[in-house]
Amino acid sequence: MDTRRNFIKQTGTGIFLALLTSGASLTLTGCNVYDDLYNWIGVGIASLNSIVSILNANGITPAAGIVNAILGALNAVRNAIEEYKATTPPPIGAIAKIETALKDAVAQFGTFLRSLSIPGFGLFSMIAALVDVILSTIAGFQGKLPVLAKQNITMQIAQLTGKAVIPKHRTIRAYKKDFNAVLDTGSQLDVIVPKSAYHQISFWEKL
Repeated sequence: MDTRRNFIKQTGTGIFLALLTSGASLTLTGCNVYDDLYNWIGVGIASLNSIVSILNANGITPAAGIVNAILGALNAVRNAIEEYKATTPPPIGAIAKIETALKDAVAQFGTFLRSLSIPGFGLFSMIAALVDVILSTIAGFQGKLPVLAKQNITMQIAQLTGKAVIPKHRTIRAYKKDFNAVLDTGSQLDVIVPKSAYHQISFWEKL
């Protein structure tokens, strides 16, 4: 248990740190941070489903309430962006709603990690590394939002999750590649990784 807590509190090392720092330092292909974030939400939800599928394949059933709370927070981000874009100028408080929903999503991922009861180190290491990819991407978005950009995003995430991350500005292709690269470590960690857990990279994303 102490080993697991230490893992959560520290930035990944070795293969996991290499994976997290190898993503392209570019934003997504939308017109602005709100479009980019909106386009990523579906991929983020697919990533959560991927994590759940890996846990299930290895005999672990995560608490449905916590998983649903993460989904709710991610969908709240999407809804807040839709509200922001629906009116010109955007309604007062619309940006604050986006930022609040993002912080809630981060907090829920922290709750998710703390709730896991996984024997051994390999499976938990992989799940934590996958969450690192998600959180570091969210941190990259947060750093571009007008209010949160003025705050220490890394410290804020550490406070919410007990986990340090390095903000990363990823294209969707780079995000998928980083996420899939963590999945590729399954054989080294004796973790069962269903093929369905991988993000599919489209023809255009391969270019």
